[in-house]
Amino acid sequence: MWVVVWFAVAIVSLSLVAGAVDSRAQAVDTAEGRSAQNQPADGPVPQPPEASSRDAPGSSSSLSEDSEDSSASAKGQAKADASGGPSTPVSAGSINDMRALLLLLGVDDRQMATFADGALEPTAVESPPLWQLLYAVRRLRPWDVQRFALPANELKGGVLEPRAYWGGSFSLVGRVVRVQRRSLPDDVAQRLEFKTYYRCVFRPREVSLPTGEAVVFALDIPKAWKIDQPVDYRAGVRGVFATAVKAEGPSASPAFTPVLVARRVAWYPPGILGDLKVDVGLFDHIEDRRPILKKEREPFYQMLAACARAEDGLLDRIAGDTAYSVVPLFNEPARQRGRLVALSGTAVSALAVRVDEPDIQQRFGLKQYFEVVMFTDDSQQNPIVFCVPRLPPGMPQGEEIFERVRVAGFFFKAWAYPRAAGDRKVQQIAPLLIGQTPRWYPAPQRGKRGLLVGVLFVVGLLLLWLVVWRLNRSDAESFRRRLAAKYGAPPHQITDLSDSSDFGPLPDASEQSPPNP
Repeated sequence: MWVVVWFAVAIVSLSLVAGAVDSRAQAVDTAEGRSAQNQPADGPVPQPPEASSRDAPGSSSSLSEDSEDSSASAKGQAKADASGGPSTPVSAGSINDMRALLLLLGVDDRQMATFADGALEPTAVESPPLWQLLYAVRRLRPWDVQRFALPANELKGGVLEPRAYWGGSFSLVGRVVRVQRRSLPDDVAQRLEFKTYYRCVFRPREVSLPTGEAVVFALDIPKAWKIDQPVDYRAGVRGVFATAVKAEGPSASPAFTPVLVARRVAWYPPGILGDLKVDVGLFDHIEDRRPILKKEREPFYQMLAACARAEDGLLDRIAGDTAYSVVPLFNEPARQRGRLVALSGTAVSALAVRVDEPDIQQRFGLKQYFEVVMFTDDSQQNPIVFCVPRLPPGMPQGEEIFERVRVAGFFFKAWAYPRAAGDRKVQQIAPLLIGQTPRWYPAPQRGKRGLLVGVLFVVGLLLLWLVVWRLNRSDAESFRRRLAAKYGAPPHQITDLSDSSDFGPLPDASEQSPPNP
């Protein structure tokens, strides 16, 4: 009986081991088969945009394609206020720090002192000091403007005492109601290396101004904005205070309008991206079917940071249960830019990407993100790349995984990366999306479940053997009692019936003596 039990246990154990091995092999074969057409057998899955990549948006050397590094510390270099104004702003230290950067970038201190004296006519503001300030602001990093930004309500102080506030930076949200294009004189354009700029009438939301408006001169605006007509765009400005000008129109007591200079005016159109304060105007500079470019660094991290700070599961709830096709992401990338989709499929890779750039860490609070490569049922063996700020707790990471996931995110671009094809390299195109934490569907723990079934089976065999053994013992005891009753012997003396002489072999008939007559 014990031989039968242990034989059954061995069979069950071998079945469980074989099942687990076959299951794992099937998962790996499926994952490798899906990427076989796009990936050589000896090559890794292509990395997504990452800090170590030359053209990655996280490259520390990529401030922009037309900017220089102005990261020299302004601490200890702040100069005394050249205006000699009668009062000092609340945040004089930040203003002096920003002024020091501007002076290092070629802004003329004396010219700005005169320019910032205020009471300028609207037509007089567009002059060499303004153009010089535009040239300097173009070379500032977004982090330089953000870290020295003053509270929005101090913009009213700039209207009253512009000489004390010139060089102060502000971060404002509001609405643009009019846009005009301006051109530089040819000789100035050649020297400053830009030809056009834009005059925007901006109505800030956070501060109440005497005229309700500010004038923003910017080097760049969204291409979709209309020129020289009334408009109403939700927008944002990170700019440097330059001066204050007289408000247009007759007035008994003239009011003054603050003038700011900015690298660009951000656009926050209606919709989830605008609500998350992603500058959709930056999409104008994204190029499909190319590697990640330096000029795409800013929109990449803006979108990633927006997904990180949004409420968990927000994008998934907005996307709903709609079945999204990936075909337009491959065929019409420009039209799909910024579109919110939710895709379900199998993740075959999940890798952490470290963000080393201090300005990105400071501005967006990002120290790393995760690249998830997945396949969907309709991607036709072509990979789809998601960059997400976090992974679900417990989700496996690495270059060889096989996990069912659903990810909601925004389409960023059709990303081109090199892959080996024999002895040469070709360009592989993959949709690149930026989303929130994936929804993970862990596979059932087949090994543990099979082990539990095996244990229960063995326990069942042991119970069956015990029942049979008890029944056999009961039958033997009953038989001994019947024999004892028949032959008059106590039951305990009938211990081994097979050895009793009464049941030995009978003698042969030839050896028997004939009976006596």
